[in-house]
Amino acid sequence: MDEWFVQLDRLPDFSPEQKDDLQEILNDPQRVKDPNALFSDPESAVRRLQKLLARTGQLPAQLYNRSRDLIEAHLCHLPSPKLPTNSQQVEAWLFGQPSLRIPVTPLYYQQAAVKDISMAQQMLIPADQSAAVVAFTALLQHEPPFDMFSTELQTSRVIWEYLYYIWEQLDAATSPLQYRISLNEAEKTSSYSSRTQKQKRRPDTMVIVSKCTLLLGEDRHSDLEAAFKDLREKRADLCSLHYQNVKFLMGYAAAGASFQWCFLPGVAQQALQAIGPVLDMRREADRWRLLLTWVQVYRLLTVMSRNLAELQDRLPLYEVIGRGPGRDVQMLGNTVFKSIADFSSYAKEQRTDLQAIQSAYEAANQAVQADQLPCLVLCQSPPAVSRHDRYTVTTRPCGYGACVSSEKDLHELAFACCRAAQILHASQLVHRDLRMGNIVQLGPSNYMVIDLESAATVSQPPLPGDFCNILRTCTSDTLENGRYTTASDMYSIGLLLEDASMQPSAGATTFIGCLKQKSLSADHALQHLHETWRIA
Repeated sequence: MDEWFVQLDRLPDFSPEQKDDLQEILNDPQRVKDPNALFSDPESAVRRLQKLLARTGQLPAQLYNRSRDLIEAHLCHLPSPKLPTNSQQVEAWLFGQPSLRIPVTPLYYQQAAVKDISMAQQMLIPADQSAAVVAFTALLQHEPPFDMFSTELQTSRVIWEYLYYIWEQLDAATSPLQYRISLNEAEKTSSYSSRTQKQKRRPDTMVIVSKCTLLLGEDRHSDLEAAFKDLREKRADLCSLHYQNVKFLMGYAAAGASFQWCFLPGVAQQALQAIGPVLDMRREADRWRLLLTWVQVYRLLTVMSRNLAELQDRLPLYEVIGRGPGRDVQMLGNTVFKSIADFSSYAKEQRTDLQAIQSAYEAANQAVQADQLPCLVLCQSPPAVSRHDRYTVTTRPCGYGACVSSEKDLHELAFACCRAAQILHASQLVHRDLRMGNIVQLGPSNYMVIDLESAATVSQPPLPGDFCNILRTCTSDTLENGRYTTASDMYSIGLLLEDASMQPSAGATTFIGCLKQKSLSADHALQHLHETWRIA
C-alpha cells in the first residue's frame, strides 16, 4: 500500500468543511482505530484520507511521504557505533544520545508540551503526518490500561507491539537489518511471528541475525527480578567460533508495565548487567525513552551483525531446528541438544538401539584424550530415553557446515573421517551415515564427524532389502553380502571425498579409489594418508 502525506494549503479545491475533516483525521488517527484492539494499524487514518482524496479528484502527485527523511534526520543521524565491549558502552549508546528526537504529529507535540515542555523539547520534534510519524504518535499516545498487564502473555504482547511497529518503520526508512523474530509458542499469537518454538528452556523473545541470536527477552506477569532470573538461567556461553568478535548479547526483562535493558556477557561466569533505568510503560516519558532505545538497539544489532563471520549452516543460539519428523536440535552455547521422539520406532527403522549409540559416544569421549581436536563428536551428557520414549543427548563442540576449498582441506577431511571410523571400528561399531551433511568444521581445515544416532554393532544380521532406502548414503555397493560392515564405512568415506573434491591430485584420486574398492581399513587408510598422500 502506498502511503502519502498531504499539505492542506496545496488543496485549493477543498471546501473549509473538507479541510476540517482532513485536519481531524491527520491530527487524531486514534479516531479511526478499533477501540477494542490494543494497537491496530496506525495507517488506517492514511487510508481513510486516501479515499477522501479519491472522491474529490485530487492527484497522487500532491501527496508524499517523508518518513525516510525524518527518521534519518532525527533518529538515525548519528554515526554507527563501534562494536561495544562492555555494558557501560552499550548504556551510553542507548541512553546517552541527547540529539535524538522522535518525530510526532503537531497536535501530539502540543499536548505533550503542555504536560512537560522540557521533556517534550528534549525527546520529541513536531513533524507532519508521514507514515512513520503517524505510527510513532499512535504508539506513544496510547497508555496501555492496567488490565493489559494482568497476564504474562499480555506483557509480552505490549513489548512485541513496540518491537514490531518501531522496527517496521526503520526497515522501510533505512538500510534494513536482515533479522528474524522468534517467539516462544507458549505466548504466541498468530500475527506476531513466522516461526515459534515450543521450548521452555529458550527465552520468550529472540532476534536472530545471520543465523546468530543477538537479542533475548524474558517476560513475566509482575516480578521484574523473576524475569532477570529467567534470563540468567537460560543464557549460555557464546560459541566463539560462531560469534567471534561479538562477545555479548543484548537482552531485556519485562514484568507488567516495567521494562529494563540488560547486557549479557558471552561468558556465563560473568554476571548479567542491567542497563539504564527501569522504564514504566504507563508513563508517557518512559514510552518515549523506550521507543528511542528500540531504535538504538536496532542500529546496535546492525553493527553486531557486521562482526559475525560468514559461516555455512551454523545454528542460531536457543532456536529449535527440525531435522526430520520428530527430530530436533538446539544450540546451547558451545553444545547442541538433540532429541528424537518415538525412539522405539526410530531404532526399529534404523536397525540400531540405545546401547549401540551409547557405546559410540563413549568411544568418542575416551578417544578425545589422545586427540588435540576431536574428529568424532563428543557427548556432554550421555544419550538417554525418557519414559515418554524421547531420546535426548547433549553433544559438543559446535561446528558449522563443512567447506572444502583446497587439497589441504580435502586431506584433513579424509583424516577426520578415517580417524572417526578408526575409533568406532575399534569398539566393533560402524557409523553407517558418513556423508558431508554429517561433517562439521571446527575451524580452518579442522573437521569433525557428527550424528551417531545411526551407529550400530558390526555383528548385526543381514539388513532387509529396503534398508538402502532408509540410509541416504547406503547403496547395494555399500553392503557386503547384505551386511553393513567396517568396509562399508570406508566405502562411504570414499564417496564423500569424491563428491567433495573439485580437482583432486593424483595422490587424492588413488586414495579415494582404494576406499571405493574397500581395500583399506581405517588403520591402513590413516597410514596411507601419512605415508603416500602427503600435503606439502
